[in-house]
Amino acid sequence: DVFDVPCKTAFTRLAEHLSLYTPEYQETVTGVPAATAVRLAEEYAAAQRPYILGALGLRYQNQGESYRSFYLLGMLTGNLGKPGAGVTSELGTGGWPWLLNDGPIVCPEGPEAFKGKILRQPDFWEQVQTEQPYPIKALMIPSGNPVHNCPSRGRWLDEVFPKLDLIVDIDIWMTDTGEYADYILPDCQPFERTEIVMMGAYNHVVLSEPAIKPLGGLDPATRYYELAKRLGFGEYFEKTAEDWCEIRIDCPENPMFAAAQPPITLENLKKEKRIRLATPPVPWDPFLGMDFATPSGRLEFYCEKLVPADAQMARYVEPFEVPTVASKAEGKNEEYPYQFFSGRQRFFMQSMFTDDPVMRELSGGKPSARINPIDAARDGIKDGDKVEVYNQRGHVVATMRLDEVIPPGTIQVWFGWRNKHFEEGMYSELLVPMSSRETMNDVADLWWKHMEEEDRVKWHFFLGSEATMAGAWDTIWDCACNIRKVADAEDIEDGKDA
Repeated sequence: DVFDVPCKTAFTRLAEHLSLYTPEYQETVTGVPAATAVRLAEEYAAAQRPYILGALGLRYQNQGESYRSFYLLGMLTGNLGKPGAGVTSELGTGGWPWLLNDGPIVCPEGPEAFKGKILRQPDFWEQVQTEQPYPIKALMIPSGNPVHNCPSRGRWLDEVFPKLDLIVDIDIWMTDTGEYADYILPDCQPFERTEIVMMGAYNHVVLSEPAIKPLGGLDPATRYYELAKRLGFGEYFEKTAEDWCEIRIDCPENPMFAAAQPPITLENLKKEKRIRLATPPVPWDPFLGMDFATPSGRLEFYCEKLVPADAQMARYVEPFEVPTVASKAEGKNEEYPYQFFSGRQRFFMQSMFTDDPVMRELSGGKPSARINPIDAARDGIKDGDKVEVYNQRGHVVATMRLDEVIPPGTIQVWFGWRNKHFEEGMYSELLVPMSSRETMNDVADLWWKHMEEEDRVKWHFFLGSEATMAGAWDTIWDCACNIRKVADAEDIEDGKDA
């Protein structure tokens, strides 16, 4: 007891908590045999330098808890802060973290004068509908294609766009989003621009120079100067591309910049093309110093702030729409028994290059769906049949392929293909709304409020991994669907009416 209050140590609570998650229990959730799970755990614990790279591939209701479990494994086995071992839940494993001097560009009059408001996707959806605390009447999209590759296509078209007075799309070609825009402003491709590259630079500052002159005489740096000048903001758009580059690399307070040899200047970058930062000789490891901004200053697998959401320790969260065997949620989705999965085409680079004929040919020439042969036999579907994949939000028609790689109970439709490539519908019609209130969980809400209270939601355009944990990311794969074989367009329309 502490001051006559019954207490337990964090390790005691963890032992009690983990007693629920036996190898046999996980088999009912994942289908992985209990013996296989035990063997993998023993191999991981016995390895000299095991490393878990989570990256950004997890996009479902259980994603945050999965990452927490990865780190818990690293903690319990002593593999955090150990050279050559570790856990990383993001892609930044190639080099030491560093930021360019983008503050004067994003906030030319300083952070205090910044008039923007950071909104999560659920807050955006809600504010568009309620118009509180103020209506959102215009949408400018400088990067992205939400109608194409964000859940849910129907929600953008039916709920968001009708509430807007103005939609402006900035892109290098016509997109699904651009087709609904009031204005489309042209941009330059990377091959036409002079710019500083930091992502993927791996401890280097890289100068990317144009391979060709911008088509149409478009100046990549001052392309919107005339528009800005008419709006009274011309002074902020007068600089050249090289001016912007010099501002971005002006980082004298960063020791990795200040000690670099040769010095990181635009003149030197033009000669060298890339310059290595003065990074430490050891590989980057976020846990190397074992210095943690936690109340105890230690690694904490028990988070007191998440107690109100009953999420103080990593746990299993039920999928959003499709129940697992372990949940025993009989009848939860008899109408839509399949788990829908939107897998990515490797040649499209997300949804880039979708309109390139070579990339389309390498990706099969047209979009298709995939199903496990066991499910196909039960539903009377043969390889090459035309099928409609559908749920309560929308549908898509595609050629079905039988593939043993696809787990039973799962339907996959390739991500990246545009709406015009499908005979009917589109895969993003089926997806759950992106980080909407329907899909947000208590942990995300609680953590975001915690960040706001500590004034950690800043003006900067990149909020980091903590904002991602708080629901800034999207839930894509936690949705249910069903399938039916169709013969022609008339069958499709009949099915939709039914």
